[in-house]
Amino acid sequence: MTEEEYAAHKKYAGPAKPSMNRRRVGHDYSSRRMYLITMTVEGRRPLFGRLVGHDGATPETTEASVELSPLGQRVKDEWLAVTVHHPEVTAVSLQLMPDHLHGILFVEQQMEEHLSDVIRGFKTSTNKAYRQIVLGRAEAGAAAPPQHSEQAGKGHAAGASAAGFSAAGASAAGFSADGASAAGFSAFSGSSAAVGCAAAVPQSKRDRSHESREHGLLWTPNYNDHILSNRGELDRWRQYLADNPRRLYLRRRNPELFRVSFGLRIGRFNCSAVGNRFLLAYPKITQVQCSTHFYEPDVQKVVAGYMAAARGGAVLVSPSISDGEKRTMRAAFDAGLPQILITANGLGSYSKPGGAFFDACAEGRLLILSPWEHQNRKVVLTRAMCMEMNELARLIAEGCGTAAAQPTTAGGTDNGSTGNGGRANGAAGQ
Repeated sequence: MTEEEYAAHKKYAGPAKPSMNRRRVGHDYSSRRMYLITMTVEGRRPLFGRLVGHDGATPETTEASVELSPLGQRVKDEWLAVTVHHPEVTAVSLQLMPDHLHGILFVEQQMEEHLSDVIRGFKTSTNKAYRQIVLGRAEAGAAAPPQHSEQAGKGHAAGASAAGFSAAGASAAGFSADGASAAGFSAFSGSSAAVGCAAAVPQSKRDRSHESREHGLLWTPNYNDHILSNRGELDRWRQYLADNPRRLYLRRRNPELFRVSFGLRIGRFNCSAVGNRFLLAYPKITQVQCSTHFYEPDVQKVVAGYMAAARGGAVLVSPSISDGEKRTMRAAFDAGLPQILITANGLGSYSKPGGAFFDACAEGRLLILSPWEHQNRKVVLTRAMCMEMNELARLIAEGCGTAAAQPTTAGGTDNGSTGNGGRANGAAGQ
C-alpha cells in the first residue's frame, strides 16, 4: 500500500468511536468479497414499516416481522435490483427494520467501481422514492422503478398506488417530522389529497438557499460496512438479520431489561450495565473463583460445587477469566440459572447483548456489567484489570450492589440496529 493510498483510507478509519464513516484501511473495496451493509434513516424515523408480532411461550417462540410501508417496499425492490445496475454484485440478504436497513452484498468479481459507488446509486434511487412517496414531490424525468422480478413489480405497483403522499397524508400514516414511534403507524394507504401534485410543482427554478441541505434526503450520511470472512460468518449474520424483528419486539415488550444503565455505584466502582439489575439485590449471590493453577480433577470439583450452589438458589457472579470460571458460568447459563457477568469492555448507550445472551436478558436471568467505559476496540486483559473485576465480584457477592439494583440512571436503548452498536471493521462493541 502506498502512502497516498494509506492517506486516502485513513480518514475513514476515524477515531476509536462508533462511526458510519469507518472503513478498513488498505482494503480494496472493489474486490471480490461479501459485505454486511447497515444504513439508518435520517432522524431514525420509522418510515419503512411497522413492527408486528405476538408472544410465544418463550422468547425463542415469539414471532415478529416488519410490515412494510409503500416506501419500505420500494427500498426493498431497489436493493434487490442492485444487480441490474451492477452485474458483478448480488444482493444476498436484506432485513428492513422500521428505521434502518441491514443487507448483505456479494461482489462476485472485481468491479471497476468502489463499493461506495454501488451504495451511492442505491441511495440516489431510494431518495427519489422517498421524495415521491412520503414528501409528495414529483421528480422531473424520474425513471420507472426497477423491474427485477415479478415480485418486485408487484411491490412497485403498491408503491405507485401511494405515490403522491402529501405531508398531511404522511402524518396520517404515522409519519411526523419529529420521528414518531413505529407504534404510531396505523395505515399505509396515504392520503388522496395529494393526487395530481405533479402538476402543482412549479417549473421555474426555486430558491433553495434557505433550505436545509438534508431536506429531501432519506438516509443518514454514509453507511457502515462489515467484511464477511467465511461461510460460517455469512450464515451467522443471515440468521441474525432474520432474527432482528423478534429481537426488537422483545426489547419493546421488556424495555427495562435492555436499557443500558450508567452510574451504578458498587463500592468504589462506577459501572454500566444491561439486563436484570435486580439480580444485584438477590439475597444469595456467590462469587465464582477458580485458580488457573488447578488440575482438571480440582476444576471439576469446583465447577460441581458452584453448580450445586446455583441450583440451590444462588446467583453466580464472575468475570469468567480462568478456565474453571468460564466452565462454571457456561454450565450455569446452559442450565438456565441466573448470573451476573462482569465484562472488561464497558457498555455504550446503544450496546445490547448478542446471541443467547439476548434471550437470557429477555428472561430476566442475566445481568452484564462493567466498571470501565466502552472502548470501540478489543480490550486486552491485564493482571490489574483481572484483580479489579474479581474485587467487583466480591463486593457484589457481599451485597454492596443492592442499592445499585434500583434503576435510577439509565442510558439510551437501541432501536434495532446491528449488534454491537453498529460496529465497523476492526471495532469491538446493538
